[in-house]
Amino acid sequence: MKKAKQIMVGILMCLAIPATAQKKAEPFIEIQPVIGLDKGSKASLQLEAGSTWKVHDMISLGFGAGIATSLKFEGYPSIPVFGRAKFNFGHNSITPFAMLDLGYMFNTNDFEYSSIIINPTVGVQINNYYLGIGYEALIPNKGELNNNINIKLGYQMTGDDGLSRFIKKSYGKVEVGYAIGSKKIGNDKKEITGIGKEAFARIIWMFPVSNQLEFGLGSGVDLFTPSEGQVVSIPLYARLQYDFPSVTNLELCPYISGDIGGKLSDEKGDGFTGFFFEPQVGITYNRWSAGIGVHFGKYEPSKYSELESCSSIGYSLRLGYRF
Repeated sequence: MKKAKQIMVGILMCLAIPATAQKKAEPFIEIQPVIGLDKGSKASLQLEAGSTWKVHDMISLGFGAGIATSLKFEGYPSIPVFGRAKFNFGHNSITPFAMLDLGYMFNTNDFEYSSIIINPTVGVQINNYYLGIGYEALIPNKGELNNNINIKLGYQMTGDDGLSRFIKKSYGKVEVGYAIGSKKIGNDKKEITGIGKEAFARIIWMFPVSNQLEFGLGSGVDLFTPSEGQVVSIPLYARLQYDFPSVTNLELCPYISGDIGGKLSDEKGDGFTGFFFEPQVGITYNRWSAGIGVHFGKYEPSKYSELESCSSIGYSLRLGYRF
């Protein structure tokens, strides 16, 4: 059964390969809330990116990947990887479409509970933006079928310069910062509240989606210092950023952004692994940037820890340099 599923996914991903030959890429990014239809299911949020290529005047094939988390940042992240077929009903500025995603949802906590994805969607595209509603079926290796309704809100670059703007105009940024906040830990049904401090150094690669909207992928090293000991973790995250036009003649440009991702920490001792979400506001000047953010986290301890769970909220200051 497992081999059959793997073969199915392999065939699916190969279907996207012919689309790349002699065609212009049309990258996309999208965010999608997912609402479970089954009893006891939880709402989740997915952030995805990828690209399609036209193989016909109204048909596109492509692939994508992303990260999925519960709205309450509980448990471990999942990684969806999928192939996409899209049919546009016309070429107007407002165009209905039908879309089918087929792929695999990797469970990072236990691979045995990974699932095949079947996700038909219908919606409408207005210029480069699109909105769709679909049915998402997750067929796990173990367990029962999961039935969901999802809403896709996305942006797709079209035209001859889609790939050029997405790749050739991309850039890297180094960020260092410091955060302070509180953590609440459950331990034997008791709660322990304390203050922790965190220093971090990160690298993120940003891709311009439009003149003011950007998408990025990043990682780095975080050093968290609670009341006792230290925890080193590796963040993996995605960022959406909106850049406002310059408000002065000094090229000062305000921005707002949001990071969503997971942290992988030391499996020995009191390490934690889980999700975080961090909205930020800041300003850029030439290649430099400075910002403040609010960090929300939901983490699970390592198997060696005596603790049960950890939720945190903190405030951060960061300085960045674009290269």
